[in-house]
Amino acid sequence: MAIKNSTFADVTKAELDVLTNAHGLQFKAETAIAKAEKGWQDVVNVLSERGIKIEYLKSPNGDLGPIDGYHIDVNNFVREHMLLPIHCTDPQGLLEFCRNDDFNGKAERAFTVLVNNKMKEVTRTKKTWQAFVRDLPKNLYAKVKRASDAEKRGPTAKSDQFTLLAKKIEAAIAHCKKLNPEKDESIADLDIVSILLGLETAKDHLIQK
Repeated sequence: MAIKNSTFADVTKAELDVLTNAHGLQFKAETAIAKAEKGWQDVVNVLSERGIKIEYLKSPNGDLGPIDGYHIDVNNFVREHMLLPIHCTDPQGLLEFCRNDDFNGKAERAFTVLVNNKMKEVTRTKKTWQAFVRDLPKNLYAKVKRASDAEKRGPTAKSDQFTLLAKKIEAAIAHCKKLNPEKDESIADLDIVSILLGLETAKDHLIQK
């Protein structure tokens, strides 16, 4: 496929809008990640104020067993009194169903639980609900561990939009340099030299900003 205008002199507003929109979405994503890390770090702080180390969120039934004499009690406390109430509208009812020996593992019951950040009524088997409850601390551990690691790394360096675009152009330049019109007929009509010149000029302009 040939480029109609190898000098790139004619750029449409629609093309610029696509670029602008992509960078805007990227900025929002980076901002959301930073806020999420801050939120989970707040959770770490709340647990720390109670003397709860995040290692206590690991399963006490792992290969090495409980960390110490507090592990099982802390794990149960976090699961039943901190996590289950925000993941289920009827936490006590769910616990009673999971612990009721009158129901076998295939028995089904509907509960309203957090699904994709929204409360939704779902029907699952007793065995599945037991796994749901059991895994709450483990899932929280994965999230707060990530937040803890982020704090150790320090604030994430944010590149300004000009630098981000320059990096993308650099990637395009590297890609163009690998093109070989002599071996690929689909790009035989491309003016690689002019394309590279245009990309280099754009990159230099952005860096100067």
